[in-house]
Amino acid sequence: MSSNYDLLVSKINEFTQKFYLNKLLRGTIYAISCILGLFLLLFLFTYYSNPGIGLKTVLFFSYLCVSALLICYWVVIPGLSYLSLGKKLTLDEAAKLIGNHFFNVKDKLLNTLQLKALADKSPENSLLILAGIDQKIMELKPVPFTQAIRLAENKKYIKYFLLPLSIIIFIGIIAPAVLKEGTTVLFNMIRKYFR
Repeated sequence: MSSNYDLLVSKINEFTQKFYLNKLLRGTIYAISCILGLFLLLFLFTYYSNPGIGLKTVLFFSYLCVSALLICYWVVIPGLSYLSLGKKLTLDEAAKLIGNHFFNVKDKLLNTLQLKALADKSPENSLLILAGIDQKIMELKPVPFTQAIRLAENKKYIKYFLLPLSIIIFIGIIAPAVLKEGTTVLFNMIRKYFR
């Protein structure tokens, strides 16, 4: 029974790894999209409004802070969880997520984990409980938990990244002075504060 239970836990852990890989991929797309979008707004604003040095400084550091927060939230945290260095889903949380994707698994998986916890707490009734767990595990064995996460679905989020990038490229082709002057202001700020 222990090997069956270990196999079940291993399948749940594979699901959890893929879950965090999916979050990491999607988060990277979101972070790059937002950072490019903010960069676009920032250089357009600095080009057309020509703000004073104080406002430029505030905008520049705000951009850096927001970019760092976005990268931390959408990339670093899921990345650490993927590498098992950060907070991860518990077995029960993962079981609920898996149950949401596979209707025939909905309660069986969570019940199996709860029964195992009960068997560990009360060894006097454990033989009967372990037999029930083994039966449930045999029913769950053929279910491919990792198929609940489809990494290819992240392709549909690439449009969020391509939109600001396309606008930046379009501006660079149509009005290169806008792009050049707007980014020059930002790079001058970088050189001023980080040399």
